[in-house]
Amino acid sequence: MKRRLSIFLILILIIQAVFISPKGVKADTAVTKLPTNSVVIGDKIYSSAYMNTYLNEVNQQIQKYPNSMYFIDTSGNIKNMITGDTASEDQLVNLTSRLLTYYCLTSESDSSKGWTYGAIFIADSNGNYQPVLQNTYPKYGYAIANVNASDSTNASYKLLTISINNINGVTDAYYYIIDDKPINNDNSYVKRRIYETAVIITPKTTKTLYVNIYSSSDSSTSLIGSGSIPISNSSDIANGTYSIPFLLKLENTGIGSIADRITGNISNNGIASYEDGFIYYSNYSDKGKIYKKSVDGLDDYPISEDNAKFINVQNGWVYYSNYSDGGKIYRVKTDGTSRQKLNNAMSSYINVVGDYVYYVNNSDKGRIYKLNYLVNSGGLFLTNGQPLTNERVTYLVVDVLRNLIYFSNYTDKSKLYSITTDGLYKKALSTVGVRFLSVLSDGTLYCSGVDGKLYKYNPYGSIKFFPINITTNVESKTKNSTVTKPYTEKFTVLNVITSNDIYYRSNVDGGKIYKANSSGNGTKIIDDSADAINVVGNTIYYTKSGKLYKYNLSNSDKKAESVAKIKYFQKISSINPIDPVDVSDVNSINFPEMVSAIMSDGSLQDLVVNWDVSKPSAKNGTYTYKGKVVGYGNAVTFQARINSDKINPNNVNITNNEGNNADTIEIAGLIKGDVVNIYDPNDTTKPIKKATVGNDGKVTISKLSLNQGGGTLGVTVTRKGKAESQMVFVTYLAEVPTITSIAYDESNKAYTVTYKGTSSKVDYYINSAKISTVDAGITPTSGVFSFNIPLSSITDVSKNNTVEISYNNTTNKSRSYTLLSQNAPNVTYDVISGTFSGLDSSIEVAIDGTNYIPYSDLISNNLAGKNYIMARYKANQNKLPGNPSYVLLVGAPTVKIASVDGGIENIAFDTNNPLTYTSDGNVIEAKTTVKEAKAYFENIPATGSGIEFTAQYTKDGKTYKNINSGESISESGVYTLKLILKVNGNIASSNARDIRFKVFNSAIQKPEIYIAGVTGKEETASDNNKLITAYDPRPTLTNYTDLSLNIGATIERSTDGTINNFGAPLQYSMVGGTGAPIDKEGLYRIKVKYYKTSTSPQIESDETVIYVKVDKKKLPDITLKDNNNNSVDDSLGALLYSSSTGLIIDRIDSSEPNNIAWVKDDTKKVDNKRYTLLIKYHKIGDTEWKVYDPDNKLPINQAGNYELKLVVKDWESGFTSDMDSSYKNIINFSIQ
Repeated sequence: MKRRLSIFLILILIIQAVFISPKGVKADTAVTKLPTNSVVIGDKIYSSAYMNTYLNEVNQQIQKYPNSMYFIDTSGNIKNMITGDTASEDQLVNLTSRLLTYYCLTSESDSSKGWTYGAIFIADSNGNYQPVLQNTYPKYGYAIANVNASDSTNASYKLLTISINNINGVTDAYYYIIDDKPINNDNSYVKRRIYETAVIITPKTTKTLYVNIYSSSDSSTSLIGSGSIPISNSSDIANGTYSIPFLLKLENTGIGSIADRITGNISNNGIASYEDGFIYYSNYSDKGKIYKKSVDGLDDYPISEDNAKFINVQNGWVYYSNYSDGGKIYRVKTDGTSRQKLNNAMSSYINVVGDYVYYVNNSDKGRIYKLNYLVNSGGLFLTNGQPLTNERVTYLVVDVLRNLIYFSNYTDKSKLYSITTDGLYKKALSTVGVRFLSVLSDGTLYCSGVDGKLYKYNPYGSIKFFPINITTNVESKTKNSTVTKPYTEKFTVLNVITSNDIYYRSNVDGGKIYKANSSGNGTKIIDDSADAINVVGNTIYYTKSGKLYKYNLSNSDKKAESVAKIKYFQKISSINPIDPVDVSDVNSINFPEMVSAIMSDGSLQDLVVNWDVSKPSAKNGTYTYKGKVVGYGNAVTFQARINSDKINPNNVNITNNEGNNADTIEIAGLIKGDVVNIYDPNDTTKPIKKATVGNDGKVTISKLSLNQGGGTLGVTVTRKGKAESQMVFVTYLAEVPTITSIAYDESNKAYTVTYKGTSSKVDYYINSAKISTVDAGITPTSGVFSFNIPLSSITDVSKNNTVEISYNNTTNKSRSYTLLSQNAPNVTYDVISGTFSGLDSSIEVAIDGTNYIPYSDLISNNLAGKNYIMARYKANQNKLPGNPSYVLLVGAPTVKIASVDGGIENIAFDTNNPLTYTSDGNVIEAKTTVKEAKAYFENIPATGSGIEFTAQYTKDGKTYKNINSGESISESGVYTLKLILKVNGNIASSNARDIRFKVFNSAIQKPEIYIAGVTGKEETASDNNKLITAYDPRPTLTNYTDLSLNIGATIERSTDGTINNFGAPLQYSMVGGTGAPIDKEGLYRIKVKYYKTSTSPQIESDETVIYVKVDKKKLPDITLKDNNNNSVDDSLGALLYSSSTGLIIDRIDSSEPNNIAWVKDDTKKVDNKRYTLLIKYHKIGDTEWKVYDPDNKLPINQAGNYELKLVVKDWESGFTSDMDSSYKNIINFSIQ
């Protein structure tokens, strides 16, 4: 009774304080940003009207904080309500809490100051409270740091362990940096992930820690918030654990507009949303189209033809699931323009937060996805974003202030779960299934359970998830009165705006719409049933049986009205056609947002169009799209043309030849199948010629009659799947003479040029250079003229020459005519027989190097004293005299290659001895590989003969070096030797061929022997060679990679078991580098070396020696006995022991009882024992094996499945039980 009375008296004091302004001294601090005319009790602030309305709630807070009550008057002065003393704001921080939450009625809210229900105020580093999570400037979020302080090894320092695991109002918080001094250069710090722990050693006198918060971006601008954590109010940091709220000033970012973001609407199909004085809703009476309605009701019209659900509005854009396109996510500006598709998945429960859309992807098993809509807003290559969960999810809502996603986990019986927006931290929050989620700005969440109860989740409470009892007061009318009867509600459809605005479908009153307050009383507000409830400002939109209704909360009649389809007073009389546009890519079309229309009243209006961009009709590169005028439904079309690329005018060659139908157009740089059109520039409606491009990407259009004086043509190309290109205009010159033929006249030593034209007087050009002006004489009736070009006027016959002509004193040349060069003939001379090969009547020769004569005039007397002649093809038709071939009349030099070893030379190759080489066309190859090569050249042409001799060799086929006779080549490799004979600097033809030979002058690597099979000890014998004990050895060469090497191997068996006496050596086969197994016990010596027989002389490697001791003795069998003398052997059946007694290994039985020791450490040999046994065990699943101690023999008695492992070691051979797969060394047993 006393307690109730004291609380009552305190309430009287509070009420007096609220209504009677205090007369104390005004605080000497700046005016507070905390709400005025309010009371601070502990960590909460209450407005006067809220206290009068909810006394019970305030009373409970007073019981928790009876000595922490302060009043803030209308001027912002703070007064202790118990003592009457005034207090400064920083004193209030120390006396109450750094984090204060404001509670007020809706009518008292002042959003301009951040004084709204659930508003949070955090003290800054100066002790002044700042409103967080508000659209004020500067903008603030906040976080809670968990700090543990303990002593360090240095008495002057403290060890601080810090985690920041509750960040609010900072979108996309991902990393943080923390330090005990201001952070000036964040590049010098290691960024930690949110929820990771930081450790700092700092002086005890430190008062503040500094924090930077970063987004997941890798850019230098990823800093999104900063703040400081006060960690001590005294001279030293005290040991202990602290939970410290601290302010975060946001950097160039904000939390977005959250006042109008009601998550409960999303849980109710997202029928309506609000921004900047307008409501955007899905009009069920007009096929679900998005309507835009002003709050005053004057405007109400459609902005999109799409059937929209899960509507979000942010920054002038409406986001929604487009049921007209399979539930894909779209967005459109609030004026109906710039409609864009954002993904390709059936999407529900859309939540737009900052740059991201969080949604349920019903095309991917109902998983949560995170989509950056800025990436997809271009519409080129749509992605569905990043999956955050593997579970099937419903009723997804995002707590934007705390970077948390809440959802009903359908995979886990629809229980309430949360996950961070980066998808890294997920946890279950309830044991009961939930639906219809609503998260409030203070972080609390309401939902209806599948058990029919209303639940509240408070992330900051000691009890986080708990049911709330709501009493639904159902009115029923009798004949003379109205009777109210209370019922315990069974919840399904739910939408919670604040703790005092809980809207729900009453399942105890026929599904009608009720509203409950925080006291738990539900009152009917709409006398109609609902399937889904959306609240926007002062309006409720709800659906019933597929129809949409609305209700103004200021009404008192409880009667809603159905939402009707818009009826326009004016109709569209006609729509102005839209001109086609040319585009380069069908995916980058800018569709016209509006069309101009003449209305029925004669007015002209611009109306918004929704285009169907997914199904255009396409023909010849023209894409036709259909659309509808929003609100009116009139059909409109729009065409986009993807033109073919324009023709490059440099690729067009027009020849205006003499005569009718003699002109041609050649165009290159095209693609097979292209269609080229030629137009008269004076009439571009119809082409005068058309042609299709062939395989070579070129086209020739002939039989044209162009203007004699020159002119211009229009040229286009039409590529498959594209429209005709833009026209290119190409100018052509006046007609030119046409060369019809050029033929060589042997009698005149000149080329006769025949041409068609109108004049006998022409200029002619060779290789574009003007040579002379000629007059072809009297004009013949046929218009054909001819003249001669002397052979002597062509200065270089080694390459093709071009001939062009033009009328005298004009620059417009004819098409070029080519005089073809000819290669040198292949003519050789056999010195022995004195005959030529390769000569015929088409070839002429020069004995003196200048004057050419027919080859038939070449007689042996003419060759006396000559070392060479020149031969070339004669000029004929349009061919020039050929390039000369220099034919040697002397034999090719002789080549000998000697193999040098230790200064001794042996001829390994001789071009005069066919037995030393093989022949392959123009190459001969030495049969013998030499150790060091020395080349000798004989029969070299004498100095002054006019023949120059050079020998060159190459190893890689690219780089050639000169070599002199008697010069050595010692580096190993394959070489090619060329003999080069030149006359006057020109390579002469001879019967010399290329010579290929090999040099091998490297040491052969010594064999490396590995003993495969079961091996034991490895020792070093007295002669420093390896001695290996093995059970079934197979010697193997590990470095045998050069298969051209031969292997020489012998094996010897010791006659007395030592390395001192061996029997006769036997040849030991090691084909392919692997020897045969040695299966007979004993000590063996194996010797191996490599050698190469193809070299001259033969080369051998050093010899490798290894000893192998073959030991066939098996490891002893082991039987374990427990303390009841039973065998511990799972081959007799499953082993099961009770946890009360466990397994005790008491002794062992062995086939070698006197020669084995049971040990707990098998790293040392036991005297006089050949074998040791080590017993290990572990629980299956554990990686650590424990040793069973034979001295203590403790029981193994913890429940579980186990393995015993027997490790037997033979100290003579080095064998262990692990080496023998047939040895049973694992025993399974269970403890229960």
